[in-house]
Amino acid sequence: MQRLTAFLTKNGKEYIAVCPELELKTHGDSADEALDHLWEGMEEYLASLSLRRSGYIEGVSPEEVEVDFLGWKN
Repeated sequence: MQRLTAFLTKNGKEYIAVCPELELKTHGDSADEALDHLWEGMEEYLASLSLRRSGYIEGVSPEEVEVDFLGWKN
C-alpha cells in the first residue's frame, strides 16, 4: 500500500489542498471543494500511472493508496 500525504492552507478567500509527493495542488471556494478536487486529481494521476506502468508508483490504482491528512498548514 502506497501512502501519500495531503494538507490544506488558505490564501485570502481561497482554500488550497496539496499532495507534496505528487506535486499536486488544487483550490476551491471551500475546504471541502479543494479536497474534492485534490482527490480527483490524485485518482487521475494514479490511474495514468497504472496505465503506463511506469513512474515511481508502478501499476498502482487509487484503491491501493492511503492518504494521511496532515490538517492545516500556515
